[in-house]
Amino acid sequence: MSETKSKIVNESKSQYAPALGYRAAAIAYTKRNYMTKQEAAARGIDLTEVSKAVQYKSSVAASQAIVAQMEDKSDVGEYIAKMFKGPTGYEAFEVDVVETGHDKVDLEYHYCPLVKAWQEMGLSDEEIAQLCDSAMVGDTIMAETAGFELDIQKTIARGDGVCKLVYHAKK
Repeated sequence: MSETKSKIVNESKSQYAPALGYRAAAIAYTKRNYMTKQEAAARGIDLTEVSKAVQYKSSVAASQAIVAQMEDKSDVGEYIAKMFKGPTGYEAFEVDVVETGHDKVDLEYHYCPLVKAWQEMGLSDEEIAQLCDSAMVGDTIMAETAGFELDIQKTIARGDGVCKLVYHAKK
């Protein structure tokens, strides 16, 4: 596993120890998940439908747990604050909060541990973009479960330099 194929810029600037630990776990999980799918495919087992079902169920459960902690269940800003669980979550992805409020939160992620895992595995930029699209389905499911909309405007995996996610209250 070496970084040979990807030209995506995804470099961290953070040295915040708790965030580095979070990232290491996310990278290890992402690699293991990818290798599990590859090993299954090599044995003639297609895990696509199982993976989609697990992603849906885990995203719904995660979002429901966040909503259960909220005082104002219609407040997008409160949802995002609970989702990140303090500075470690924001720092792990090097998130800038561009705009925050009751009805809208605009975030820019400057680093992605999932993309880093796939880069370290030597995947091509096209493969990374496809895997990112699949992974971000979970973000959309979480937002919808909470009663919000998610607009994914940019992604690191597509070479945009940042992931720009805008959460909105449903109209």
